[in-house]
Amino acid sequence: MKFTNIPETIIKYIVTRDLEELSQLTRYKIADAFGIHKSYLSEKFKQGTHKTILEFIDFEKMKRAEKLLKTRVDLSVKDISRMIGIVKCEQFRDKFEKVYGMKPGKYRRLFRE
Repeated sequence: MKFTNIPETIIKYIVTRDLEELSQLTRYKIADAFGIHKSYLSEKFKQGTHKTILEFIDFEKMKRAEKLLKTRVDLSVKDISRMIGIVKCEQFRDKFEKVYGMKPGKYRRLFRE
């Protein structure tokens, strides 16, 4: 398959996945979906975005988690962590804090005030 802009195509693919698909998404699955080698995909994506595919997937997961924290107060932080595909809640908290500057529980409390 020919691409004119691999990073743009892959970003669009990632951000349009539903939550369940996103939670299980890997560079291997993306490469398979487009019929290109994972190493070539990774190299071109990094050249165009200065991020790895995993970094971008994680960023998209954090955006989805942030939305869930605001809109789904019935879900615990642990529930949200699992929904986005991060089994270890501590790992989710650390990744969320790296993006938003605070732990998800604190973020939720600040948003509700």
